[in-house]
Amino acid sequence: MQVCASVRKVDAPGEDRSVALALANSRRTLPRETVEDLQTVGDLARWLSARGLEAATTRLGSEELGRLLELREAVRELLAARVENRPPHADAVEAINAAAVAAPMAPALCWDEDGAPSVQTRREAQDDFAAVLAAIACDTIDLIAGERHQQLRACNAPGCVRFLLADHPRRRWCSKRCGDRVRAAHYYERTRARPATK
Repeated sequence: MQVCASVRKVDAPGEDRSVALALANSRRTLPRETVEDLQTVGDLARWLSARGLEAATTRLGSEELGRLLELREAVRELLAARVENRPPHADAVEAINAAAVAAPMAPALCWDEDGAPSVQTRREAQDDFAAVLAAIACDTIDLIAGERHQQLRACNAPGCVRFLLADHPRRRWCSKRCGDRVRAAHYYERTRARPATK
């Protein structure tokens, strides 16, 4: 599968209200390719700037890009676990909690064996870029354990890996493109299943 960065992105519902959701969706799939929004340090700078997070950073390089991409994997695992109503991998919870401690008062995510997440508070300080990661981690914790979790969905389009905050109870797709693809596939299946008339 080809990895591309040139395809115009349409934000999924909720990305404007959740930096964690925006990060999770910074890698997505299209019918014949994977689209990666964060391939270079320049991509990282633009992504942070678009979300008002550039002021917290003094230096951006490949190390910071790698740290953000690692955090993205943890965010994606936690969002998927919440949507699928299953316990997440312990290393994803640990990664989010480790990132969150750079916030002045950091929430820490706890996930009980029964599958119910809860929030505790702890303190610690780290470097400047850690504050950016902390903001994302704190938003992830709030998204998973706060009231917004009821709106959290995975896009129902086959092959799509994006998440969304449903603004309507019947919302199932992250974009018009995904909804159109699903409707077109259903139409094709219905017309193909009909017997030919003479």
